[in-house]
Amino acid sequence: MIESIDAVQNISALKPTLELQALDVQPTQNFVIDGLQSLNESIRSADQVFESMALNESVSAHEVMLAMEGAKMELRMVVEVRNKLLESYQELMRMQV
Repeated sequence: MIESIDAVQNISALKPTLELQALDVQPTQNFVIDGLQSLNESIRSADQVFESMALNESVSAHEVMLAMEGAKMELRMVVEVRNKLLESYQELMRMQV
């Protein structure tokens, strides 16, 4: 959901919290699981549109290409997020304590 710019303009009202929410693993797991489920649904949807076109149903090539490109872009995003998480993990492992 995209919020309006008015909601962001009052940045001075935002105060940092002292809670260690970064150590809470559950929201991160939910974020990853939700992202993968969304990707899976997108790929299945694109596959269904392609299958409908292959069965000579009333689906245009334009709709198939949009569905396929949307799934492709979502897959690229998930791969890039995975790469960034992996890089971050490797960087943390290289740090000396």
